[in-house]
Amino acid sequence: MKASLSLLMPAAAGFLAGWLVMSAFRGDPQPAASGNNRAPGRRHGETLRPWLDPKIGASDRMARFIDHTAELTATEWPDFFKSLRNAPEWSRLAANQWARQDPSGFWSYLRGEHDPDLLAGLGADLVMTWAEMDPDAAMDAAIEVTDKTAGEALRTKLVDSVLERDLSKGLELAARAGDFNNFSTGERKWIDRDPGAAVRGLATLPEFCDYHAFLGVALRVWAKQDPDAALAWMKTDSKGSMDTPRGLSMLSSAFSEVARTDSRLALEAARSLES
Repeated sequence: MKASLSLLMPAAAGFLAGWLVMSAFRGDPQPAASGNNRAPGRRHGETLRPWLDPKIGASDRMARFIDHTAELTATEWPDFFKSLRNAPEWSRLAANQWARQDPSGFWSYLRGEHDPDLLAGLGADLVMTWAEMDPDAAMDAAIEVTDKTAGEALRTKLVDSVLERDLSKGLELAARAGDFNNFSTGERKWIDRDPGAAVRGLATLPEFCDYHAFLGVALRVWAKQDPDAALAWMKTDSKGSMDTPRGLSMLSSAFSEVARTDSRLALEAARSLES
């Protein structure tokens, strides 16, 4: 499957920072021609690794590499990727390209290697890239991982990345993400951008969902940014969804934030509740 060079170049550019850029200008030694160095190809006698030509600059080397990966078929990718094991600066770029061209195939490869370190090193970037194209399929894959630590890391990275660009879809995935042994909350950009929307969405999650804990964070942020709107929600829309010890604790914390932001408004709200 061909991928457009113009589309793949921006996604790959970040991978050429640091070591790769430096190596590009000093020139890597050309590997000896052997079976171990031969990247699979459909064209008889094709140049083995044209991107390692020391006479060309960094941008040309990247272009040649991406052009080569764009020509790879699903069956060629595994052997090509294995051929880069001793070249981490290129294997990371290849991982990004493979994830964008055939995320399902790359996932099958990583799972088939039965290497926890390989999965931990590349799995998170893969599922986040995959989620840009098909978040449900990416979550299906992440849920397959039975190792508790590895699975939690993948699901957290996936849900957090989707929440950053699509609150509704991210919350939908959060509801599927299961429980976590190690889970922490705190302020997030997706909450800061629209805390009201975050509150309304998080309130729909079941309380046993770990991401529901972000509701308290979102309420406090909303109370600080727009205490009137936050109070209105707490007095009306929150009824029923917050009638638990945990929910009441969140409301109390948010009300305290309103009082710090606008003491007059908080006092008026308290009096209205008493009447």
